[in-house]
Amino acid sequence: MLGLGATKYAAAFAAVALGLAAPDAAMTARADDTPPPPPPPKGVGPHEVWAGADGGSHNWLVYSGTTYAPWSDIHADGFRLRATGGYGGYSYSATLPGSQTPLKVRVVKTYGDVLAGYQMRVGELTAKAFVGWSMIDDVITVPAWGGRGTHVDTGAKGAVELWLNMGPSAWGSLDANYTDTQQAWSVRSRVGYRVLPTVSLGAEGIFNALDRNGTIASSPASAANLGDLRAGAFVRYEWFGGEISASGGVSSFQQSGTKSIDLLRDPAPYGTVNWIMQF
Repeated sequence: MLGLGATKYAAAFAAVALGLAAPDAAMTARADDTPPPPPPPKGVGPHEVWAGADGGSHNWLVYSGTTYAPWSDIHADGFRLRATGGYGGYSYSATLPGSQTPLKVRVVKTYGDVLAGYQMRVGELTAKAFVGWSMIDDVITVPAWGGRGTHVDTGAKGAVELWLNMGPSAWGSLDANYTDTQQAWSVRSRVGYRVLPTVSLGAEGIFNALDRNGTIASSPASAANLGDLRAGAFVRYEWFGGEISASGGVSSFQQSGTKSIDLLRDPAPYGTVNWIMQF
């Protein structure tokens, strides 16, 4: 009798234990069926590459470059390495030895820069600063004179790039650089507005200048301080990890001793396309 009673109590205990375990098993099964939370968003990566083309009445250029963030995402604060290069040409007038009449001078140039810098964000402002070394290799020809020569310049270079978000849709940018290689410098300012989340329209102003004191067939040409003032509009399409933009407008080319910069005097068109990828 005692064994039978013990068996009955054991069976009852087992039933209660199974009944208590069943809800836990069901809850465990439901928990296992729930998908895990999505991983935190990742940055685009440490690399940025770009390429573009530019053309005006007195110049043309194709260019490319890359920036690398060795210890951070390309959008995060941190140290940067940059390399750029390009190939193009421009023309100006110069009075050469033995000539009283200014002659057309054509220059085809190849250039390269190696820079190091830092990126920092303060509120809605993102600032970048770079310093490094620049090289320009010019092939100079004077068709009417028959002269041809080459000239290589090297020197230090610095660049500053600023980006400011002005609310959810408006933004502005300012890029400036200078190199003592031919004392060349450039400034570009843009103000844009996102008419769509991925499309911006805006206006831009640009000024490029250099002191062209090259040599032509081993003879110094007259000094030529060249300037190119531009005003135009742009469209920019962006996506996560890249963008493409196109701009165009009017330009005024100035050479020292010939005329002052005036967009209303002899205006000429210019155009630029640029592509950027980050990964």
